[in-house]
Amino acid sequence: MTMSELAKTVLIVEDNSYVRRALRLFMERNTVIQTCFEAADGLEAIEKAKQQTPGLILMDLSMPNMNGVEAACIIRRFLPSARIVVFTLHSALRDLVGVDAVVSKDQGSVGLLEALHSLFADSFFQAPSANSRM
Repeated sequence: MTMSELAKTVLIVEDNSYVRRALRLFMERNTVIQTCFEAADGLEAIEKAKQQTPGLILMDLSMPNMNGVEAACIIRRFLPSARIVVFTLHSALRDLVGVDAVVSKDQGSVGLLEALHSLFADSFFQAPSANSRM
C-alpha cells in the first residue's frame, strides 16, 4: 500500500473546534482523503488512532488531558507507518521525536501544503480550486 493510499484516512487532533473544522474543510477540499476523524485531545487521539488506523495525523501540541508530543510517541509505537504532522502555534519548534513534520500555524495553509507535499506523492492532492485556502 502506498503512502497516498494510507493517507486517505486522516485524523485531526486539535482542542479548538473551529480550527479542527477549518482543517477538516481544508483537507477535504485539497486532498483525496476519503475519511476524516477528529479528536479534541491526545487521549482521544490515541483511541481514535487505534480504532481507525489513519495514514495521516494532523496534531496540535498544546491540548488538555495529554499533549501532542506524548500522544504522537504512543501512536508511533502501534502505528509506525502513519505520518504525523504537528500543526502548532509553537513556531520555534523544528524537530520532535515521533513526528514527521512540524508546521507553524503562522505558516497557515501554505506551510501545511508544503509539509504534506514533502510527505506524499502528488496523487494525494486534488486540483486547486478557488476555495482551496484555509
